[in-house]
Amino acid sequence: GLGGQRAPLEYAVFPFLIWGAMRFGQLAVVTLVFVASTVAIGSTINGVGPLAVGTTHEMLVLLQLYLAVVAVTGQLLAAAITERNAAERRQSAHLTRVRLSEERLRLALDAGRMGVWDWNVETGDLQWSENLEAIHGLAPGTFGGTIAAFQELIHPEDRAVGEGVFARVLAEPETPHVAHIRWRRQDGTYRWLEGVSVNLLHDPAIGAVVTNSRDVTEQKQAEEALRASETRYRLAARATSDAIWDWDLLGGQVQWNEGVQTLFGY
Repeated sequence: GLGGQRAPLEYAVFPFLIWGAMRFGQLAVVTLVFVASTVAIGSTINGVGPLAVGTTHEMLVLLQLYLAVVAVTGQLLAAAITERNAAERRQSAHLTRVRLSEERLRLALDAGRMGVWDWNVETGDLQWSENLEAIHGLAPGTFGGTIAAFQELIHPEDRAVGEGVFARVLAEPETPHVAHIRWRRQDGTYRWLEGVSVNLLHDPAIGAVVTNSRDVTEQKQAEEALRASETRYRLAARATSDAIWDWDLLGGQVQWNEGVQTLFGY
């Protein structure tokens, strides 16, 4: 009967089924199920094997149950592994896109001599993009990585400016705030930096104050040189009795010194 002595030979197919599903997927499972079904049906019809027990009806019941278990187990296993492989491929593709985006961002930041850093307000820690230490004239790994270490490198005359900007950033989420400060390099010289900070503490994906920082020393020097030139021009124009005037062709405006007023009487 159904409770007679049974050998565990019918289980021998499952290691091959698992191996086929993991190694080759659903096609291998279908092939193995077909082979196992053929062997099981043939041996049972010939009265041999672990399923050839009891009456003909009992053998058919055992055979059907066995084939159903083998087929369902194989297909479920193959489907699970196929889905896992698909998920791994999607994750791999996503990571590849992320790495490409990060590389493009790094190249863009390097080209513009810009960097990005995040300030964790709760811990005081700063996370820098890799190029910021070079932009700030620091040797790799020498920055302290905290807001306190950042403030120590700010020019003493600009620290109040930095503190005021940080206060406004914390008080006004999502509003960009711009600050120009002088930053002490490792050699003791100072460079001008422009920082644009945005409070994204409310964003669960970020949870920090994000700042885009860039070196604007050359721009500041050019502005200062222009102001000095304009000052020298005004002093020279006032000191001479010659009539000097400028005509802005684009703006249509004319400017002149006191010599013009003296010469023309108005």
